Amino acid sequence: MAENGLSAYVTALNDALCKRLAAGRFAATTFLLYDPNKETMEVICAGQFDPWRWRNEAWELVKVPHGLALGIFSKQTFTATSFPCTAGEKWLLFSDGINEGRNPLGEEFGLDRLNTSLLAGHAAKVLHHAWTNWENFVDTETSTTTPAWR
Repeated sequence: MAENGLSAYVTALNDALCKRLAAGRFAATTFLLYDPNKETMEVICAGQFDPWRWRNEAWELVKVPHGLALGIFSKQTFTATSFPCTAGEKWLLFSDGINEGRNPLGEEFGLDRLNTSLLAGHAAKVLHHAWTNWENFVDTETSTTTPAWR
């Protein structure tokens, strides 16, 4: 199905989830599909955040139209937005658990803190630094998760 493009894949996935999910359930995510032959990245935001990408020595928000989360309405069409994607770019997806993570004072980590926690360099270095910043902000004494890239 992905060979028909991201739009066809996500639309079919949504229809399948509408048949399987219990009432009131849904799946929010952002999809990326890289085509190395065309050097493009297709993006669909289905109830989740815009991706960020590393380009020109900085992290930038990639603005795309937002659709509903999956599993809400069958026969809903999802349209991909295509971007040029060159060698050396990194793309970042995250869920609301990152930016809405709260410290003991009730403050949210937020998108600005996430942005400043992202570095240049190898993906493992970027993720390790961002995770460490998030973990230290939220409350390291109660955090027991160890991400796979450590």
